[in-house]
Amino acid sequence: MASVLTDITNLQSAVAKNADEAAYRKLFILFHTPVIRFANTIVHSEELAEELYADAMMKIWLMGPKLEQVIDLRVYLFTLVKNSAFNHLKKHKGRSFVGLDDLELIPQGSATPIEHLIEKELQLNLNKAVDMLPPKCQMVYRLIKNEGFSYKEVSEILSISTNTIEGHMTNALKKITLYMRQHLDL
Repeated sequence: MASVLTDITNLQSAVAKNADEAAYRKLFILFHTPVIRFANTIVHSEELAEELYADAMMKIWLMGPKLEQVIDLRVYLFTLVKNSAFNHLKKHKGRSFVGLDDLELIPQGSATPIEHLIEKELQLNLNKAVDMLPPKCQMVYRLIKNEGFSYKEVSEILSISTNTIEGHMTNALKKITLYMRQHLDL
């Protein structure tokens, strides 16, 4: 993770100092999937999530040398997209921020077809369990477990205290564990 953060910082610096299009393209590709997934959990629309991401990345490009002042580009970008998503929802009331993309937690190379079926069933049950979490709980779980953010970073992105983040994660893990026990006879 440390080398990825160093790469991000180097790319960020190249974009800020030299308007380096190749570095910008690498950043765009690097953040595309996780940010789209995150935005989709809020707006529940792949197309809108793509649009929000493109707008956020355009803002980053237009920052020019000011981009150098951003301390953690990952947190900044997720926060930017979150704010845009919530602003969109405010403008278009009546839509709620629920939903979750498929999670890829299990590697694809199973040894046997039976193991593959078991993995697939576990994955489906985990997805269902996460889908049943309250919206904020889903976002916190996803940012920490799928995107690798720390509690502090998620606290900054969602503008809530670290204690609240811990509460959401504890709640999420309890509910997921209960669901898995009930549905898998554990």
